[in-house]
Amino acid sequence: AGCAVPAWLQRRLQAHIERHLPALDARRLVAASRQLEDLGPTAAADIVLMWRRWVEANLETCRLRGWGRYYDALREVTAWRDEAACAQLRPWSVSLAEAVLQGAIVECMCDLADSALPLELGLEVSYIATPGSQVASRLQAQLEERLRLALRGGGRGG
Repeated sequence: AGCAVPAWLQRRLQAHIERHLPALDARRLVAASRQLEDLGPTAAADIVLMWRRWVEANLETCRLRGWGRYYDALREVTAWRDEAACAQLRPWSVSLAEAVLQGAIVECMCDLADSALPLELGLEVSYIATPGSQVASRLQAQLEERLRLALRGGGRGG
């Protein structure tokens, strides 16, 4: 492991990220999140909020250009969580990655699942959602309704 980045530099990084948030891809946002998590467990709420803003900021772009950014986000944050679990360097890193996954990505996608979200992406998100959680239950109900409509030919399936 290298030297820790000084806290003042991490704060400047955070300000820079906020300015350019919509333009960042998921891989870069994970890298930035890993740097910011060095500030410790207290930075977790800010990182989750940053990811929520990223998901919301990219919604219109995804509607126009495709949903690849969100597929990438699911893949990158899941990899971050899994790598953190294997490395076991920071005890809060796994829970932070999981909080980003559940509290930002899954929750925001659930809010879109009844209309905007492509069915295939909704199913992917439902697979990642914490089983038995309120969000998972809501997502399941929304996706079941969309599947029913799609099978009847009365709605868009994805």
